[in-house]
Amino acid sequence: MGLSVSVSQVEDLFVNKGYPVMLERYNATPFYADSFADVETASYESLAEKYGDFPNGYTHGAVLGMDQPREIEHGQEAPADTLVDGYNPQFKVRKFARSITFTEEDFSKRNAMAQITDTLGMVSESWGNTFIAWENALLADYLQKGTLSAGHPATFKNRYQGRSANVTDGLIYDGKAWFADDHPQDDGSGASYDNLMGTSNALSTTTLQDAVIRASVTNAFDGRGNRIVIMPDVLIVPPGLQWTAKGLLESDRVAETANNGINTVRGIMQLVVNPFLTDNAAAWWIGSRQPGLGLKVIRTGAPRVRVIANQTDMTIQVQAVSYLGAGVVNWRGWVSANKAAS
Repeated sequence: MGLSVSVSQVEDLFVNKGYPVMLERYNATPFYADSFADVETASYESLAEKYGDFPNGYTHGAVLGMDQPREIEHGQEAPADTLVDGYNPQFKVRKFARSITFTEEDFSKRNAMAQITDTLGMVSESWGNTFIAWENALLADYLQKGTLSAGHPATFKNRYQGRSANVTDGLIYDGKAWFADDHPQDDGSGASYDNLMGTSNALSTTTLQDAVIRASVTNAFDGRGNRIVIMPDVLIVPPGLQWTAKGLLESDRVAETANNGINTVRGIMQLVVNPFLTDNAAAWWIGSRQPGLGLKVIRTGAPRVRVIANQTDMTIQVQAVSYLGAGVVNWRGWVSANKAAS
């Protein structure tokens, strides 16, 4: 004996009753990475067509940078340049899923379809809330765990099917934490850079200025050591630091000082208060959202839902699935402050 309810009936129920609820709850919470990362949200099919390794992973090809232009005389041959491969950042694309199964007995109850409709509504609301919360928490951890010198493999997943050789989970492409005091120059010249301001750097006018100079001047070189332009444009803080940050970025004058001088950091960048930054109420980050810097994110957004019938055990399963991959493609332009490296 087959199932008395068809897959199409359950699909219709979810499309008409469940999916709108799920989408409403999913969209009710901001996707905070939009404010500090290079985020690409597209359908599964679009991402699969664009990226050859999707849905397993993503690889960001890198070139160290060209040589500096040279002055030549009229008629003189232009000096040849060479392309040199640099680090090739890559990261795993993660698949997230939840499901609920309805049995033959569920469909045999009195008012079965009404009860199933109610269940789908409740489950859909939960899926909408939990999927977006999980994405936000994961991406907040790239900031929070990005200072750990020993790495954090649960967050920085670099290996994936077909691309696992010579790759270490837990750190970024140069073998360091995202925020470290010894990032090596890509060309092996021996130079190093520091984008980690340690635990004695509470958010203030002075420390914010220091972070901006590190990102836009001290560290503003490409992989061959050529000067590049980096303009930090976002300050990210946990909820407990939002009032200090607002005072810095929005006040005309320097607050609580005798001479009430001009606030020199007013409006220099956008403030992002991220409630998923929970492991240190005093930590803060600045960065540039220029393409090719910081964190790259590819995702399918709200979960895709499919309905599967199993004639063997007389069940119908409703699955919700989404895909998200994230990784640091260039540490430059970003600074973490007031957070430990261990």
